[in-house]
Formats: sequence, C-alpha cells, structure tokens
Amino acid sequence: MKRIIVGILAIALVAIGAVFVFGQTAGRSMEGKNEFGKRGDHDKSGRGGKHGKRGGMMGRGFRGVDLTDAQKEQLKTMRKANHEASKPFMEEMRANQMELRKLSENGTFNEAAVQALATKQGDLHAKIIVAKQKAQSESYAVLTAEQKTKLTEMKANFA
Repeated sequence: MKRIIVGILAIALVAIGAVFVFGQTAGRSMEGKNEFGKRGDHDKSGRGGKHGKRGGMMGRGFRGVDLTDAQKEQLKTMRKANHEASKPFMEEMRANQMELRKLSENGTFNEAAVQALATKQGDLHAKIIVAKQKAQSESYAVLTAEQKTKLTEMKANFA
C-alpha cells in the first residue's frame, strides 16, 4: 500500500512539474502575439500587451494604488532582482524535466530514478513558491499605510 501511495505522489509531482514547464514554453511561443496567435501592439520588450507577458506587480497588483515614481522604480528594481534570484530554480526544473523525458525514452521504468527527480522537482517548486511570496511581501512593504488600505479595499471588492 505504501508503494502505491509513493508511486501516486511521484506521478503527481512529475505531472505538476510537466504542467509548469509546458506552461513556461507555451508562454514563450506566444510572446508578442495576441490571444488569436497574431502579432499586435506590444511594449518595448516585444512580449505583447501594455504590461508585457504577465504584467507583474506594478502592472496588475498595484494598479489604482497611485504609486509614486520612486515606489515604481523601487518595485521595478526589486522585481528584476527577484527574477534573477529565481532563474537558477527555473533552469534546474527544466533540466530535471529533460532528465525525466530521457528516463522514459528507452521504454523501461526506473522507479527510483523517477522518484528522486520528482522529489527534486517538488523541492524546487517549493523554493519558487517561497521566493514568490517573499517578493510579494517585500513589494507590499514599499506601500504607505494609505496605499495598503486602498489595496485591501480593492482586493475585497474584486473577490
């Protein structure tokens, strides 16, 4: 019974990693394109849309909070630093995904190897989640008390 549960958990972790990696690669194939796959207006980065591919905290999360220019610059710097800090995790996740693909290419199943990679992939995903939450917390700390109140009200009205 324990082996079945471990096997199911390993498969779930691999599936989560695969969804994450495929989502990343699908996003790259649509860069600079609208929802119908056609090129449209795009920002300086060429990623499409007013705020780039995902918009980021300044593009979506803090819209309507009336950030000062200094706050915008501080958040931009923080976002770049956090992006650079999480790059190694993303690259390692991609490398793990490639290793998982190689393990299944020859038609044999090595449960121990898949389990080890699945565990590693889960640990990396956890690190990315922690880094994202840390970045959100740091970004929130840049706001004034009035801006935090306004953001809280906006979130309450949105939900």
